[in-house]
Amino acid sequence: MRILALDASLSRCSVVLWQDGIVLASREAMGGRGQSALLAPMVAEVLQGQDYDLVAVGVGPGSFTGLRTAIALAEGLAAGKCPVVGVTVAEALADAVGPPGPRTLWVAIDSKRGRVFLDIAGNIRPLRRAKDELAPLAARPLYIDPPEASLPAGGLRPAPRA
Repeated sequence: MRILALDASLSRCSVVLWQDGIVLASREAMGGRGQSALLAPMVAEVLQGQDYDLVAVGVGPGSFTGLRTAIALAEGLAAGKCPVVGVTVAEALADAVGPPGPRTLWVAIDSKRGRVFLDIAGNIRPLRRAKDELAPLAARPLYIDPPEASLPAGGLRPAPRA
């Protein structure tokens, strides 16, 4: 099965054509304002006339404009041809880091507007003052992968690897 994946929810937008665990083609762009306008030309570059069986699209949390653009493009690309599947940022990251074992995966997304979206096991909480509001939620040390990664909440520290 060939999957066309689109995402413009965060500070980069990307398009990937994937089949059976192999990336066939991909493009990504970092940017600020207007980056989601790059998504359609990137799709054309990645596809180059190739077909796909499913469209996966990032559904956030993230930039409203980026989400709206990516979801509309995904729906248009699928239009009666194939299914569309929404994937949250936390689901994508969970797949990338692998099974958390006995730990709970926390995904903190800095909105760059004074708020952080925290996804704890599928429950998304918007936090206004991340440093003050995240600390009480951490009942035990947090595992951050990679260890040098920084959370928007400067008061939290990575726990040693087990």
